[in-house]
Amino acid sequence: MTPVGIGLDPQKTVQYDIGFSQQFADNASFDITYFYKNITDQIQTARIVADALSPAGDYNLLVNGDFATTKGIELQVKLRRTARLAGQINYTFQSAKGTGSVNNSAIAGIELGQAIPTVIQPLDFEQPQRGSVNLDYRFGKGDGGAALEQLGFNLLASFNSGHPYTLSEGDFGQQSASYGGQITDPRSRRPLENINASLTPWNFQMDLRVDKTIDFGSLGANFYMYVQNLTNRQNVINVYNRTGNPYDDGFLVNEDLSASVVAANGGDAFVAMHNALNLNGNGTNYSRDTGNYLLGLPRIIRVGVRLQY
Repeated sequence: MTPVGIGLDPQKTVQYDIGFSQQFADNASFDITYFYKNITDQIQTARIVADALSPAGDYNLLVNGDFATTKGIELQVKLRRTARLAGQINYTFQSAKGTGSVNNSAIAGIELGQAIPTVIQPLDFEQPQRGSVNLDYRFGKGDGGAALEQLGFNLLASFNSGHPYTLSEGDFGQQSASYGGQITDPRSRRPLENINASLTPWNFQMDLRVDKTIDFGSLGANFYMYVQNLTNRQNVINVYNRTGNPYDDGFLVNEDLSASVVAANGGDAFVAMHNALNLNGNGTNYSRDTGNYLLGLPRIIRVGVRLQY
């Protein structure tokens, strides 16, 4: 049953920022900011043990208890438009640690009668490093002749260092080709390392936008083409905890987990279905059970027109 919370306190946030800004040229500036954010009284799940004489059973309850601390440094360099070119560089180095990433982070432990963990660990959403480079080259009105006037090119290159996960094993495997026990039931997981000690791979992406505005009296029509993931790079955004990669969930290669399930569900037909649904980055089972994807979006091209008046 989904736990509820009664008489919860609001979470408390203390945040500090200190920064320095310097213009080092007529058209360029530099900013650096240190930030610190501490959040307490976050919601977590606790196990309430009923009195031995009570007809009620044990139950889970939402309580205040988790906390998180995020801190880091942000760097930014800005170039104001000069000779048609403008640009901006951003880089962030941060640490996000706490006792729980979500309110049911400790559900596996308390369901097995263990104490709520109080170890400070990297949070699921931590990205130690991320950044971007944005370049915009644009012709203004009356610039470049009829063909180039109000034509622009914008290139955004972004990257991040991935996010934490915990390499783990477990005896509870697939019950069918589309249902995976270790993903859906954390009670079956046995960590092979400290919680969130591993990181998913680095991600890199380039997005390109080309647009041109044509004026029709007081009305302007902006024709554009927007390409996401210009290089069609296959970015890994999540992995299977059992293997640490998005292409193999580690089930079929472990006969102790898979042999009886495969035999009871059609043998080779089950293997073929499992491969089609779950391996090589498809992740149908993973996406259904977690709401997340294993791989990032492929190249996407959009074309359109915007009317400006």
